[in-house]
Amino acid sequence: MKKSLPILLVFCLCGALLSGCAEDSGPAAAPMPLEEAAEAVRTPAPNETADPNAPQEYVAEGVGRFYLPQGFTMVPEEVAGPDAPRTVTFVRGNTRVTAYRYGAEYFAAAGTSMPADLEAFAASDLARGAVPQAVGFATDDLGSLFADWIDSDGQSVYYVLKAGDGSFGCVTGVCPEGASDGALIPRWLSQVVLD
Repeated sequence: MKKSLPILLVFCLCGALLSGCAEDSGPAAAPMPLEEAAEAVRTPAPNETADPNAPQEYVAEGVGRFYLPQGFTMVPEEVAGPDAPRTVTFVRGNTRVTAYRYGAEYFAAAGTSMPADLEAFAASDLARGAVPQAVGFATDDLGSLFADWIDSDGQSVYYVLKAGDGSFGCVTGVCPEGASDGALIPRWLSQVVLD
């Protein structure tokens, strides 16, 4: 009997609470329409922020479009003349992305014809100038014609050749060897679109 007394008390209290809830407490709230309920689910909380690693578009006039994560500062270089290469550099911490665009006006001023294709451009002094002599070009998993090496400062260099509409270019990603950006640079450079 002693053991059943606490159990009996619990049942009595639950019954009292339930009977109190059954009393008239005013009109029930109308259910939320399905459209509003769905909208409430889709609306992010005010403190949520966008993914900082998601690519955003950077437009460098006369050079092209770049898709890099947030936090890069774009530094376009002064144009020396209409026949000079167009250059832009993006910097975030110890990571740097630099692009050179050579348009038809550049090749005309230099007294040379434009390369027929990306492979012909890869054989030119413009493309080979920054690449160590022992390093050759290959095609990476993203379809980019590239070369990579470690420079004398211990920096990892990823160098990609690009063809635009009536232009060619070189885009370089540089970061300290072993830095996490090193694995991301090939994708960033593969998405560059030259003017």
